[in-house]
Amino acid sequence: MEQENIKKNINTEKSETEVREVFSDTKKNTKNQNNIFVIVVIAGIVGFLLANFIQNNQSNEVEYVPSETTQENDSKESFAKNPFSAILSISSTDAFFGDKNAETIVFEYSDVGCPNCARFHSTVTGVVNESVGGVVRVYRHFPVIRDFSQHGAVVAECVKNKFGNEAFFNFLNKVFSRNLNKSVLTDIGIEYGLTDSDITSCLANNSKENNLIRSYVEQASLVGIRGTPNGFIYNKKTGKYSRLFGAIPKNELERLINKLK
Repeated sequence: MEQENIKKNINTEKSETEVREVFSDTKKNTKNQNNIFVIVVIAGIVGFLLANFIQNNQSNEVEYVPSETTQENDSKESFAKNPFSAILSISSTDAFFGDKNAETIVFEYSDVGCPNCARFHSTVTGVVNESVGGVVRVYRHFPVIRDFSQHGAVVAECVKNKFGNEAFFNFLNKVFSRNLNKSVLTDIGIEYGLTDSDITSCLANNSKENNLIRSYVEQASLVGIRGTPNGFIYNKKTGKYSRLFGAIPKNELERLINKLK
């Protein structure tokens, strides 16, 4: 009997010891989990504060020193190494309105199906005309909004390649004043002298028109452009540029242009 009691006491003490060890381990695990949670929360707060600090202290204007090769740059390899170098220079395939040698260049990514692009088209056209050679507009396609956007971009390029820059921007004048679909865009192209054969050839998947438009979309995506109108304003003399967001009014566009001088 006494041996049984001793055995029972030993088992009881052992059970209590095991419970204490389990409880102790549970407390340790809970403490470790709490410590990990606190570390994660602190890291999140620090990251948030740091991101806000960087964002609040960034300027829309960035110093840019162009190299001797940035005036004409159609090389994909060169663009991949320095996308801003190619973005901020007028290539031989760009449509431009105004004096190509102007001090200030407005690089605009646009979509014929974008209502805000229609508004900005009128604004930037007026600013270029009033600058008397001081500002040039470079139009690049970013067809992402409508089901006819790509079709319109191709027809516009088709007009440019056959009839030149002036015809291209006259085409845009008419496009941005009409209710559009693929058929209307084709008809406007024919009004400017394209034939059905011209349009069919330009719409081919591997046409130079389609390839150029794809390259514009790729370039724009690499530098963070997601919508239209969008782009950059660049002063060749000072080497500064500013981002262009949305269909800003005339006075705001002129303010950005003057701030880069």
